[in-house]
Amino acid sequence: MPLGEHRPHEPDPGALALEVAVLRQELARTQAELAEARALAELVERSPHPALVHDGCTVLWANDAAAHLVELESGQAFVGMQLVDVVEPSSQEAARERIAATLRGEQLPTPGEFVVRTRSGRRVVVETRASRTVWRGVPAVYIVVWDVTARREHAAQLAWAATHDTLTGLLNREGIRAHLDHDLGARPCADPDHTPAQTVAALLVDLDGFKAVNDRHGHAAGDAFLQAVAGSLQQAAGDHPLGRLGGDEFLCLLRDPAPGEPEALAERLAAAVAETAQPPAPPTADSATTSPAPAQMPARAATGAAAPAVTASIGVAIGRTGQVSPSALLAAADAAMYRAKRRGVSHETVDLTSVPSAPARG
Repeated sequence: MPLGEHRPHEPDPGALALEVAVLRQELARTQAELAEARALAELVERSPHPALVHDGCTVLWANDAAAHLVELESGQAFVGMQLVDVVEPSSQEAARERIAATLRGEQLPTPGEFVVRTRSGRRVVVETRASRTVWRGVPAVYIVVWDVTARREHAAQLAWAATHDTLTGLLNREGIRAHLDHDLGARPCADPDHTPAQTVAALLVDLDGFKAVNDRHGHAAGDAFLQAVAGSLQQAAGDHPLGRLGGDEFLCLLRDPAPGEPEALAERLAAAVAETAQPPAPPTADSATTSPAPAQMPARAATGAAAPAVTASIGVAIGRTGQVSPSALLAAADAAMYRAKRRGVSHETVDLTSVPSAPARG
């Protein structure tokens, strides 16, 4: 090499080999991470649990399970949709608030619950859990969804069964007693708009002659007859709470009645029982094609013949909130009902509003 000429720097083979090895390790680690991410994405995509990514305005991604929940073909069909497209109006504001709170980084301690509509219009109750994420550089919310419709329907059925009579569909003893307690202010009501009444009329209805239906035609016929009577009483009671206390006893409540209104209602209830107990009239030429009145049909259908005469004895008790307890009002109605039986009249009334009494308790 001529004097003064510099030899190019020759890389150290050992250093090159080490650098290549480090790059290979980093590449292998990156490939492993990518494979793991792909596997995780595939798991989420194929998960039976609906999941989606939302940016606060639209759906950015959804798996097929989320799409099928609302009867869409695929997750891709969900992309670009807004809350108003699937969430019922009553749930939209709460859904927006939860998404916004999650985007702000707030930890929501309880799952959200919303009602969504499928493409066919079916209502689905869903429970959601959300976490903040980044989707392709955009702040977003990852939402996992559970369909809790069946669970909520089962809970509603249990709640209904706890307060309703399974034979007649009317309120049961506990259900009608709760109405009475709420109206007299003896028990807090879950409805914030409910206020106690100033006065309450309790109408206790007892069926006279019903035992003969069971004795002559059997308990299945008796049950059918009670169902028919319950339907007739419900029609006569209108919007007033009506319940079956058990056996052949029913209770109807009237809030803040006008003078004479409880007695008028008692007469309608007694007439409803009497009409139900009568067999249909023989058809005439003009009515040959006309079916018997619905209230009359069950009495004959249940027994196969005219049912024994069944009438109602009704005890009416009127009490003032804060002056009479629910138990005392029911006891007064029961006593009035037995007076009606002894006298052979449809109803007897006792007005406790003019009777001084001790402060009401339970």
